[in-house]
Amino acid sequence: MLAPYLLAVVAVAIVVTSFISGIFGMAGGMLLLGLLLLFMDVAPAMVLFGIIQLAANGWRAVALVAPRRLEHRLALPGGIDRDVPLDAHDRHSAR
Repeated sequence: MLAPYLLAVVAVAIVVTSFISGIFGMAGGMLLLGLLLLFMDVAPAMVLFGIIQLAANGWRAVALVAPRRLEHRLALPGGIDRDVPLDAHDRHSAR
């Protein structure tokens, strides 16, 4: 477990690298992973990095793809237009 001051440093690093990623469109995740590896072993750093990325990208998906903009007929099973084959086995049934 990290000391409270190190948790604060990691929290600040998350925010700063998020802004860097938002401004430049890249490199925020690499910087964050590098900073996490300074304070933690590889395995826990990778798990924490994965959780952080999952939360950040999940929030971005929820915030930017509002439900009114989601194409529900594509998201629901069986809702895809049957004229478009889904895979090689489905080509014969698309007629």
